[in-house]
Amino acid sequence: MSNTKISQLPVYTGDTSGVYLVMDSADLSATYRVSKETIGSNYATTASNTFTGQQIINNNLSVSGYITGSIVSATNNGNGTNFKVGDDAWIGDVNRVNTLQIMGQEDPLQGYIKFGSGSSSPSFGYGGSNDHVDLSCALKLNQMASLPTATVGTLAVSGSHLYFHNGTGWNQVV
Repeated sequence: MSNTKISQLPVYTGDTSGVYLVMDSADLSATYRVSKETIGSNYATTASNTFTGQQIINNNLSVSGYITGSIVSATNNGNGTNFKVGDDAWIGDVNRVNTLQIMGQEDPLQGYIKFGSGSSSPSFGYGGSNDHVDLSCALKLNQMASLPTATVGTLAVSGSHLYFHNGTGWNQVV
């Protein structure tokens, strides 16, 4: 029966108490037997197949419905590929403090966020060139009672005027 696919083996319909699964080591130097009771002992199940305790899956998990939980921990640190979103984007950790990345799957130099569900709803992102961020709508700066401490390049609105910080102080633009 060597080189026989599992799907080609006959189905056993007898009493399975005391039945063992036989496995060979990867290099075929040893053979092990594992009872079905040992295989299932790490899992406490109910009629609805609810597992308790930590479950470790060392390969892929495919789910056709929803995955629900209070915390999802994606531990890929630095590649920016923690969550693949459809066929368009990745969301991930880029190993920069308090930062996440959104990047395209077709072009990893680009990444956008679209707000709302309408075809003309605004989007915000980076197109991969010219060192500028694209914004597909007007930018609204809320009015501040007083101008804050800032660094070069900061914009703020106070009163009815727009201000730009040049690195040493605020300059009225409009």
